[in-house]
Amino acid sequence: MSYVQHTQIVTERFDKHHGQLIDISNDTGKAPTKCQTGDIYENLVMNVTECLELDNRKQRLDVSSGGYSTGIEADNIIFDKHGKPVCVVECKTYLDACFLKRFVMDAVLMCESFPDLEFRIVSGQNALSDGAYEYYLRQFESLTGKTFKTYYVLDMGYDNPDKKRASGQTELYKNLGYDLDQNVLVEFIQDLKETCRIG
Repeated sequence: MSYVQHTQIVTERFDKHHGQLIDISNDTGKAPTKCQTGDIYENLVMNVTECLELDNRKQRLDVSSGGYSTGIEADNIIFDKHGKPVCVVECKTYLDACFLKRFVMDAVLMCESFPDLEFRIVSGQNALSDGAYEYYLRQFESLTGKTFKTYYVLDMGYDNPDKKRASGQTELYKNLGYDLDQNVLVEFIQDLKETCRIG
């Protein structure tokens, strides 16, 4: 299946789900819940991995350190054909410092048990202050020797290339009315294909 076919399938499914949320908002006069809007991005990643025929699971990943163990849940854990986790993809309606801090903490713990694991974030919009992303990225790099990538998948227009969330927006979860950024979607699909060593 070509990248064009991948993006077409994923976009059609995103638009259908997106349209359902707009209908809910119009019918009830209320904004969709955080959970409902968050599902858009988890489903987007699931649809990408389905197109790429990847083994993607939402589950807890068992990690251990110093004789102690715990489980860390992730939105998407992609496994190779041998059942080894190769990539974690977390999803957010909008990416803020609170989530990013927790993401980095969890990723560091996962790296202790799975040093080859890769990490990605898929988000609709960017709610980080200037410098916050670089700060947590550098913290992650200094603790693990690795990096992570973030994909802001909404097309918010030429006047907002950084995908910044408007501070005055209400708890509509800042998404309805935007289309998928096709360039970012293709980059994400290519990245997963290469990261998970397909083809």
